[in-house]
Amino acid sequence: KPAAAGRGTIVTPGQPETEVAVLTARGPGAIASCLVAGPAARELVNHCFRPTRGRPLAADDTGRVLHGCWQTGEELIVCQQHEGQIAVHCHGGEAAIETVLAALCEAGGRPVAADQLLARLAPHRLAHTLSELLLLAPTQRVAGLLLEQSSGLLADSLGQIVEQLHTDQADQAALQLARLQAEGPLARHLVTPWRVCLVGVPNVGKSSLLNVLAGYQRAIVDEQSGTTRDRLSALTALDGWPVELIDTAGFDDSQQPLERAGRERARQALESADLVLMVEDARQPGSGTGTEAASQRPTLIVRNKWDLLEPAAMTCQPPAGNAAEPGVLEVSATEEWGISRLISRIVGQLIPDPPVAGRPIPCGQSLADDLDQACQLIAEGNPAAAAELLSDWL
Repeated sequence: KPAAAGRGTIVTPGQPETEVAVLTARGPGAIASCLVAGPAARELVNHCFRPTRGRPLAADDTGRVLHGCWQTGEELIVCQQHEGQIAVHCHGGEAAIETVLAALCEAGGRPVAADQLLARLAPHRLAHTLSELLLLAPTQRVAGLLLEQSSGLLADSLGQIVEQLHTDQADQAALQLARLQAEGPLARHLVTPWRVCLVGVPNVGKSSLLNVLAGYQRAIVDEQSGTTRDRLSALTALDGWPVELIDTAGFDDSQQPLERAGRERARQALESADLVLMVEDARQPGSGTGTEAASQRPTLIVRNKWDLLEPAAMTCQPPAGNAAEPGVLEVSATEEWGISRLISRIVGQLIPDPPVAGRPIPCGQSLADDLDQACQLIAEGNPAAAAELLSDWL
């Protein structure tokens, strides 16, 4: 942990505290970012930092980026974002982060958790929520979307809706709300991955397919059927969106206790799936899953082991798709044939209308829920309550 303030402190006794937090995820990385916030932020940083060009940060240096060395000789960059808020960007290794924190705390800063510091700095609930989500962003694409919304795009859209509700323009507000509400599935999955469940009878290659989709060896693969007896998951990103792939035990008629337990866990996974991949052996199309649960969720049929068909039926690549069966895709997990097309279909199913630049997107479960409630309040003829609900975010 960082050294406690005391020896070497430069903070004036009785002065409001200046806080220090690490904004980036802990663990090895290329770059780590710390935020110093409070009345003595500039004094703390200037005490520990030696700019390459000599001149330290001054009050009028908002937006100025300085390269230099920490008091230990570590090269880093600092930037005064606002008066009393300075970002320190250092090497992402744990030792470098701890060195920066220790020096700032020894000089009088108080270490706090990032979410606590950002909550105090956020001008309103929406800004706080977006800051929290940015800390959890699992991919660059999600982080970019959140940054764009943080620029004021989403706040402006909500503010316009609230203004319309206050000025008897409920119809226009309802239209804008409906557009935001339609983004609810995306809002709820920015940091919570979509769940894609692989189901099928034993030995159709579900584990091999999970491995190739995940991009790494997560599941054990064996020629013997029934290798997977419990559900197995892997977190990955498909086209920049977070996805949890769930490999389930094969559905068959075995009465063995382990197999029955595996089937029950597979059914539980299906209940929360956003998409089901019904995996079949290409040599036995229509083999299904042995359960009706899969048919109750959005489903793609994936015919695996295309490479094992008779030579006369083989081509250098699997077909682009079956026109007679548009929901069917032919792939070979072992040869990685058709996988790119499958990924495109999965993403298209989960995010049928991908966001484009300049479009407001609600972010997070709580905001999505409040948008649903606001729409309901307007439909019930209570626009004032809807305005109050949404104003709480601003």
